[in-house]
Amino acid sequence: MTTADITNWRTSPNNRWAFRNVDKLLSTQVVKKGEDETPLRSQHLDFNGFKAQLGGGLDLHAFLTASDTDGLVVLHGGKTVYESYSRDNDASSKHILMSM
Repeated sequence: MTTADITNWRTSPNNRWAFRNVDKLLSTQVVKKGEDETPLRSQHLDFNGFKAQLGGGLDLHAFLTASDTDGLVVLHGGKTVYESYSRDNDASSKHILMSM
């Protein structure tokens, strides 16, 4: 059971629940995809050599964990080249739109 409410929904650890359930706290509107949407093609790229200049150079997984990232999608050249989700999120999860 969460203790998230309108006063604390953006702070940890309450935000983990609230960002996926913001419609239970605030008035929201779902933005639906268009009827003529063309799905992005996928082309997996290897991010194993990625290092972030945070804490001496973290690999991608360590960086996403340290930054409390719920999901990351990398687009390049009109293609999805990398996707990663954590904390029970997946490609179809509803989530507040931030840091885009």
